[in-house]
Amino acid sequence: MGLEAPNERCTGALVEGWRIEMTDGQQNWVYRTDLTAQVVRPESPVDEAKIPPDVSETVLTAIAKQVGAPVAILRMTESKAATWDGCMGIYEPGRACTFIAIPGWRVIVAGAQQSWVYHVNQDGTQLAQNATASSPLVPTFATANESPYGQPESNIVFRSIEAGGLAGRVSERVLTLDGTLYRQVRQPNQTPAAIAPVIEKRLSKAQVQRFQQLLEAQRFPNLNHLRYLSDAAFADYPTLTLQGMGSSVEYIDLEIEQLPTALRSVIQAWNEL
Repeated sequence: MGLEAPNERCTGALVEGWRIEMTDGQQNWVYRTDLTAQVVRPESPVDEAKIPPDVSETVLTAIAKQVGAPVAILRMTESKAATWDGCMGIYEPGRACTFIAIPGWRVIVAGAQQSWVYHVNQDGTQLAQNATASSPLVPTFATANESPYGQPESNIVFRSIEAGGLAGRVSERVLTLDGTLYRQVRQPNQTPAAIAPVIEKRLSKAQVQRFQQLLEAQRFPNLNHLRYLSDAAFADYPTLTLQGMGSSVEYIDLEIEQLPTALRSVIQAWNEL
């Protein structure tokens, strides 16, 4: 398939097939298959590509003008290749975006006491600030396309997962479309079948709708695949994952005051439920 790995021997035969590019607007996947898709192999993930130095310089110069900071104090902490729609991947409630493919990058830029997330095109001449995701705490990109906890089922409006503490316990709270709010706690080495959900309360249809409206108003999808963690997260302090509207974001509550305003609003509303 033209993707020879180290120590792998391939035949010299020609294989007709397809090269398939897929995107969800923020992440990209490229596969090669034979004509009947009996053989499917992924290419090296394009989202691991690094932004070229000249494009990085163009982007930093433009951002410095936008945020009113000297370019000398700005540094690009991470970049990740992406393919944008006509809205450059920025979610706005009720806004329709043209379904076109604009190759580019998602970048994180840090200043003295603030960080910014930008969506840029391939040559860095078109920029859109993801204001929802900008914060004093410098975020990082999630290392994988999928959450280790998978995606919620279609009947789930929102869920939070707390994990990573010394006890190794995973605590999950879930809100379903019918208003059921329940909790599941999994201890180390406990099988999923042994986990019994405990219903905490039942919300009205109006309460569920208000929470869904809050997620939209706070533009929750703009936080997708971002992690707001500090060194404490790597010292066995629990981290939390929030999932909703097809998006997932991680944070550590020790840094609650340093999180983006929108994320803090979602956390507060979720805790109040």
